[in-house]
Amino acid sequence: MNKVKLSTLPIAKGSTTEVTLAVASYKNCGVAKNGKPYIDITVMDGEAMVSGKAFSITAEELEGISVREGSVISAKVEVSDFNGRSYTFSDIRLESNDSSALVQLVPMPPHDPEKMYAEILKMIRHSADKTAEQRCGARSGLGEFVCAFLEANKADYIKSSAALKMHHDLRSGLVYHSFRMAMAAICMTKVYSALDAELLVSAAAIHDIGKLRSMTTSELGMAAYTSDGVLFEHLLLGIEMLNEFRLTYEGELEEEAYRLLKHLIASHHGKKEFDAITLPAVPEALVLSMIDDLDAKMYMYEKNIAQLEPGAISDKNRLIGTSFYRPDRG
Repeated sequence: MNKVKLSTLPIAKGSTTEVTLAVASYKNCGVAKNGKPYIDITVMDGEAMVSGKAFSITAEELEGISVREGSVISAKVEVSDFNGRSYTFSDIRLESNDSSALVQLVPMPPHDPEKMYAEILKMIRHSADKTAEQRCGARSGLGEFVCAFLEANKADYIKSSAALKMHHDLRSGLVYHSFRMAMAAICMTKVYSALDAELLVSAAAIHDIGKLRSMTTSELGMAAYTSDGVLFEHLLLGIEMLNEFRLTYEGELEEEAYRLLKHLIASHHGKKEFDAITLPAVPEALVLSMIDDLDAKMYMYEKNIAQLEPGAISDKNRLIGTSFYRPDRG
């Protein structure tokens, strides 16, 4: 399979490079000035998802050669400088509709999802031991409860995107976001030693678990809201999932620890205007809301800066409220 990535192609009008890509979506756009049809097409190359145009072809003609969402294609790509990097695709040919070929072209986190999942369980159990030491050996059972809950939801937890568009919006984005948050939570407990490490790390691991019900994630890693996601949002759905699991859980679990866990999930958006059910009432809830916001924004910085040339600055991002700059350090 072609190893060429879209981000490495030079801006060179009139010059094309053949690249292997996965089709995320396509649609008819109408007729160009030359009277010929064209389409918008969104593709993936294993690192990024980009949108561009293909001229002198219709969506129906693509489907006529068995190209559909999730197909692996080869295409000639021209990169021009029009409001940033602009992509034009031509000579589109079907390579495969086999899911095994598709996997190699779907953007994924930089760490193996299975390994991140295993590390999350380790961090939860380590934090439970730390909290038990602080409580003279007394255990709440919260860490083991959360580990068992994750095991019951492992397949979806590892596959799911973390969002539709804003942050960690890729296959396995949820476990990646949760992994980074759990690591950040552990660091925070080293600075602020009074924090309940078991509570904070456990909540970091499952704060967005309701997204398993509020969204669906395709094999391409693209997310879409479910009806329940629109009606109730993931904070409430996550608490419902916990309550359902607890009905069949046979291990010991301290009531107050469980109550606090649900509070952290309910308040992790930090503010009512950000759809928090309630506001943080304990230090662990405050810290969770802040590291959630930090990790989401860090991902957006990382993703946007990676798309810039050294020394370049982006247009203002409306979600962050600022432009992104990639330092030129030679």
